[in-house]
Amino acid sequence: MSSKQELLLDLLKIKVRYSERDMIDVLNILQDEPQNEHLSKVLQLIAQLNNTPSKRGRGNTPKESKFDLLKESDPQHYTTLHDFQMKLINRQVLNEPRELKRLTAELGLKESTSRKRGQTIRLIIEVLAAMSPEEANQLIEQYSLRVEDNVSQFGLIADAILQRPADSNE
Repeated sequence: MSSKQELLLDLLKIKVRYSERDMIDVLNILQDEPQNEHLSKVLQLIAQLNNTPSKRGRGNTPKESKFDLLKESDPQHYTTLHDFQMKLINRQVLNEPRELKRLTAELGLKESTSRKRGQTIRLIIEVLAAMSPEEANQLIEQYSLRVEDNVSQFGLIADAILQRPADSNE
């Protein structure tokens, strides 16, 4: 590695460590002092570093999801979907994998065994966000009611096992 390359590497390390404001302040101080040949080369290299566009900023910005766009365009629909998403995450709704698969099939999503629950939930919410609020609310209600029916059936079975009276809510 040549000395110029080493100097460039050192300058890059310094640039990463300090803020751009600090770099500009130091440049101003150095420019006020009498310059020698080496200092002018260093200043030129620093100027080159500041003028080169960073590679990180090119095209790496993620697109906003339909769900995120709803936050401003339709806050009520966004709130409904967000509540449903939280119920899915907390397993208050569709806590069994087969129930989740049933909903994904109904929404027309491709079945994948390698997909994790969180990824599946994100896909479901994106599809529901693309639907009209009425359609999405109907599906959400339908699956929420199924869970309530299952809970009540399990409650009846538990009551029978524990030999409690049927109208007891303990």
